[in-house]
Amino acid sequence: MINNTKKSCVEITSDNQLTHSSAPLPVNGVNASHVQSSQTQSSQTSSLSSSSSTASPTPRLPDFIRPKIVTIVRNGVKPRKVFRLLLNKKTAQTYDKVLNDITNTIRLDCGAVRRIYTLSGNQVLCLSDFFIDDDVFIAFGTEKYSHEDLDLDSEEHKLVYSKTSSLSRSVCHRSGKKSSPSPLSVIYGTLSNGKGVNSTHNQNSPKMGSKLNDKNSRNAALNGNYGYNGNGYSVSILFPKQVTQHYEIGQIIGDGNFAVVHHCTHKATKAQFALKIINKSKCKGKEAMIASEVAILRKVKHTNIIQLIEDFDYTNELYLVMELVKGGDLFDAITLANKYTEVDASHMIHDLSGALQYLHLLNIVHRDVKPENLLICDKNGVKSLKLGDFGLAVEMEDNVKLHSVCGTPTYVAPEILAETGYGKEVDIWAAGVIAYILLCGFPPFANEDNDQDLLFDQILSGSFEFTQPFWDPISESAKQLITEMLEVDPNLRLTATQVMEHQWVVGESAGTNDMLSTVSQKLNKHFDKKSNNKSKKCSENMAGISLIAVSTY
Repeated sequence: MINNTKKSCVEITSDNQLTHSSAPLPVNGVNASHVQSSQTQSSQTSSLSSSSSTASPTPRLPDFIRPKIVTIVRNGVKPRKVFRLLLNKKTAQTYDKVLNDITNTIRLDCGAVRRIYTLSGNQVLCLSDFFIDDDVFIAFGTEKYSHEDLDLDSEEHKLVYSKTSSLSRSVCHRSGKKSSPSPLSVIYGTLSNGKGVNSTHNQNSPKMGSKLNDKNSRNAALNGNYGYNGNGYSVSILFPKQVTQHYEIGQIIGDGNFAVVHHCTHKATKAQFALKIINKSKCKGKEAMIASEVAILRKVKHTNIIQLIEDFDYTNELYLVMELVKGGDLFDAITLANKYTEVDASHMIHDLSGALQYLHLLNIVHRDVKPENLLICDKNGVKSLKLGDFGLAVEMEDNVKLHSVCGTPTYVAPEILAETGYGKEVDIWAAGVIAYILLCGFPPFANEDNDQDLLFDQILSGSFEFTQPFWDPISESAKQLITEMLEVDPNLRLTATQVMEHQWVVGESAGTNDMLSTVSQKLNKHFDKKSNNKSKKCSENMAGISLIAVSTY
């Protein structure tokens, strides 16, 4: 039942003073609880006037405001879109500010968000309501609504309770869920948010998924080629001639809401690649992110970074031909190995830090370093690690900090959560978390109760330990490296170059004891990594929640 009753709650007024009020429905996006009596307003005005000659004290925010991820369902035709926002003392200073952020993020067709309800039907009437037990809310505009609007269909349920869905706040956001993505679909970019633009090629192309009539069939040799689905059967997709002249397009190896990845083979050289096809019609408003990702992919060339080979830009789609890496992701390499030692882990960190050193020299911050974005390349028995998915990567200006909240909670650096500004150091923090996981199979920042507040507190304070007995056989050199990579103060944190030169990374002090059984067991428990299940399903410890809130670079 939808509950419209008034409730008494703590709210912050426009002058940042706490007030205790009875909160009615918000009108035009403004909470009526902010309308004070003339006596109260006069008192506040007098108070402000009398203190105008002195510096205003720092406003005190209520204690209930804490870092919290909330899920917002945009009401409309089902299945509805799902967004995630990070609320903290900077983003949730007033009810109106949160409501405005939600409005700017979900972009209702009717304009501003007018009402917000929990799934149980309770209306959110003031700021504190966001910080009670509920973390899933439905946003309404001026449209009529019913009890059925509070029910989630099966697809919405997957989006809401998926640990891999995106979190968004403000104008540039990434939303949508990867549909049980394979490692390939993840590594070649966030398919549900199709990114990439500004290609060297430009011409009109047929729409993805358009039905082929006889005329299209007769002209297929002139205009394109048929594609294939995951089972190898032809489907009604016509590929541009400029692409099919050079590449034989094979079966789908990954897909999502906004893009699909095909296996393809270069006709002349027989070299195999991955072809990522982005549906532009589903990427409206993300053009800047698309341009940024592809510009960076064109610029980088490093043995430990997945390469963009070629791109084709058309009216309706963007085609990215990328290096094909078949070795599975970082965790696959461990769980499928016959033996696994510290030396193996040190090689992985060496490759990762090498990629980061290269990017940082170019003033590029990846901002989404995590195991799902690391693939293993196996050439002639020699394994190496490659970093992919540059959807959140950005080029920094000299001495200009970044402020966009982005990353993944398990791997996000404390300065991102604190929103004090950050730089390249956030990639090293994430690499430090990965190094920790590689040596024990579970993350340094986690808790049994899946308490989000506690997780953020642990990250902000840098509180972790080398848990016994799992860390007893691990070398002190490895522990020292991780401690210095997980330094809360980014100015004291190791650089990518220092990580590469560390004695453990170069293999001088890495242990040789086989850790395969212990680490694999913990990976299976904490990350739901089954050797016969290559999809990246993350467990209930929040290891895979995408925490995205891209506003300004």
